[in-house]
Amino acid sequence: TYTGEIQEVNVTFTDVNGGDIALSVSINKEFKLPGDYIVTVKLPDSYKNNYVLTGDTSVSYTIKSKGINVTPKDIDTIYDGKSHSVEVTSDVGVIEYSTDGGATWSKSAPSYVNVTQTTVKYRVTAEGYEQVNGEVNVKISPVTIKEIYWSNNDYTYKGEELVVSAYYLDIDETIDNFELWKTSLSILSKSDILPSNIDHLVMPW
Repeated sequence: TYTGEIQEVNVTFTDVNGGDIALSVSINKEFKLPGDYIVTVKLPDSYKNNYVLTGDTSVSYTIKSKGINVTPKDIDTIYDGKSHSVEVTSDVGVIEYSTDGGATWSKSAPSYVNVTQTTVKYRVTAEGYEQVNGEVNVKISPVTIKEIYWSNNDYTYKGEELVVSAYYLDIDETIDNFELWKTSLSILSKSDILPSNIDHLVMPW
């Protein structure tokens, strides 16, 4: 298994006196990264006259890739006007993100503010480790307007411009008494300023 360091292969044989003699070992490439290797052994020069190697003098070795521990976190929230960044963590390697299906990649995690539903691809790479690929789901749902609250529903005509204001609570009632919308109307008669006669409501998004 990959360790990040050059690994060693030691092969010995027992001579006629019972001693362990190390054979000369050669490897077809640096014995470090994951992959297949051919290891060949031969007798040391001082033993060539009295000993003969028989059987296979070469053998195949494989260094296996290590796994990367990756933790992705989906985004599933309601619009709150704040930025929400994609979160992927790993114990090693470089994390990259793609918002176009894998055509381009960036090391910067994408973030989202407005209502959306999309998928962000990610990949984690590191030398000697098996690449990890995955996806993060992003869903920001619109705020559901529960009820409109008017600051006043009855005005007295004064022959001048009055201000009509309103606020609302979100579906979780976490925005309490928070004024998000205000508009001015030119008041001509009492009936013109009642909420029921306002043609449209312009919300802040």
